[in-house]
Amino acid sequence: MNLNDASLTTDDLSDKKAVLRKWAHDFQNPVSSIQLIAEYLRGQEPDAEKAGDLQNILTCCDDLNKLIDDLLAKEASF
Repeated sequence: MNLNDASLTTDDLSDKKAVLRKWAHDFQNPVSSIQLIAEYLRGQEPDAEKAGDLQNILTCCDDLNKLIDDLLAKEASF
């Protein structure tokens, strides 16, 4: 299936949506786990440099979650 093909059928679009939703779910789970662990460790970390590194991880997790949300929003418009 060529996703750029103008002759996509309704079934093709449904398949594309299903793949995007599965990808988003499979991607969000590990990102959420990383985010939770980093939040916990940041709260336990007295060293400012290490806490800053953990904050960088949290910022990246937020960025990834926003990207996933954007992809899902675009998927809804197909």
